[in-house]
Amino acid sequence: MYYKAAIIHQNVLVSTGLSQILHELFDFKTTILDINDIEAVLDNYDLIIISSNVFTSHHKFFYTRKHKTIIITSNLLHGCENINIIDEYWSKDKIVAAIQNTISNLELIKSSHNELTKREIEVLQLVVKGHINKEIADILNISFNTVLTHRKNITSKLGIKSISGLSVYAMMNGLIST
Repeated sequence: MYYKAAIIHQNVLVSTGLSQILHELFDFKTTILDINDIEAVLDNYDLIIISSNVFTSHHKFFYTRKHKTIIITSNLLHGCENINIIDEYWSKDKIVAAIQNTISNLELIKSSHNELTKREIEVLQLVVKGHINKEIADILNISFNTVLTHRKNITSKLGIKSISGLSVYAMMNGLIST
């Protein structure tokens, strides 16, 4: 299995260089995206590298994904806690170290999330089939609040909030058929 990275930066040389580093040193499959593509597809990527102006214009979207986002900056965001940055004037070694640190943190996050439980899979399958929470509670003979808890756990473990995203996840992992 390989990781997928998206790069959104107006400078093609910066994007191409980062793509090369990610591919050669970290075995990432990298896609360079246009600013107009971001919110529709970025949840499909394990790592997102963006320019500071993209972060600024879409900060709410990226802040909730800060664990997997690296911002390319020029001293603009230094000192901000819990935000991964690469200074565009850093050496290649320092950039590689920053990327490695972010990847290590991602792996820690992923390993700390357990697989979905059998019951969470059942809830996910019913959500994807279009059932509302009350129907799921009735079908599985559990309380409405228990359904809400399962859905919260599913969202937390997978990092996917939309039903369409959950549907794609379920199809890609063989939990439902197309």
